[in-house]
Amino acid sequence: MLPKNQDYNKNTACHTLLPNVLLQRVWQILLMGVLACGTMTTALGNQCYSDVHAAYQALGNQAAKSTKININTATVAQLISLTGVGQSTAQAIVDYRAEYGNFASVDELIKVKGIGQATINKNRHRLTVLD
Repeated sequence: MLPKNQDYNKNTACHTLLPNVLLQRVWQILLMGVLACGTMTTALGNQCYSDVHAAYQALGNQAAKSTKININTATVAQLISLTGVGQSTAQAIVDYRAEYGNFASVDELIKVKGIGQATINKNRHRLTVLD
């Protein structure tokens, strides 16, 4: 029981942590633990990263690399995510498709200037012509 004219929140704050402060402290301790260790391990490939942003970006890149890309509907931005494909090559794929129509097979990419067999082979697992 509190003495007369005493505020519960004032006394509680002095002697214990309020729930919102406690939660904030828990997150601070967890973050300090990650920073103190200097690494963050992800579930994908057990790679180590020096900070949270690098780990987040790597997870995004990993997800993008596992997504199939339909070369008959892909945008330049999607095509750039392929290994060995930059802005100009991605644009060349889109331009070829606009001029000659849809690709009948992934191997038809060889007809696009800037695409070699090695690039096709590196990306074959991510490429499709089917919807």
